[in-house]
Amino acid sequence: MATTGKGIAEAIQKRMTEQGVSVNALHIETGIPYNTLKGRLNTGHNLEVEELRLIAEALGATPYDLWADSAQMAVMT
Repeated sequence: MATTGKGIAEAIQKRMTEQGVSVNALHIETGIPYNTLKGRLNTGHNLEVEELRLIAEALGATPYDLWADSAQMAVMT
């Protein structure tokens, strides 16, 4: 099952919800501009590798963990 940018964004949002992390807190932790981060999370488009690494690190995960979460979520739907 292939994952998409939207699937990765959904996996990130799921982890954020589970950890009680807001977009603003993630923006501050990662240094990704707030509007850029919000747009990436809403659409899943144009998420850069370095952004994914920073987000994963801030959430105590790896980019692979987020990809695996996305793949698992896709199978469950």
